[in-house]
Amino acid sequence: VGVLRMADEKGVDFKVLCVALADQLYRHVDALRQVSPHKLLEIEQFFQTYKNLEDKSVEMDGWGGVAETLEILRTDRQRWLEEQHAAAVIANGAEAGSA
Repeated sequence: VGVLRMADEKGVDFKVLCVALADQLYRHVDALRQVSPHKLLEIEQFFQTYKNLEDKSVEMDGWGGVAETLEILRTDRQRWLEEQHAAAVIANGAEAGSA
């Protein structure tokens, strides 16, 4: 549906807003424009409060739509695949060295 852009002491962070297909109340929602502005503010407030309770500051940078969300997810998946590949190469190298 969309992504909440935010930043804290560790850098930029994203919170993906999605809807379960089996959710009778929200399954028709496929874009941010279909989510009430008040609901989006509630979500932002949740993450601000969550960080405040940890004595951390956070800056909200607004919402992105479906296209931005999908690009973030694709990029994160590619990074994960690369990390898994690197870990496997290291593990295989360690196994070969111990033989």
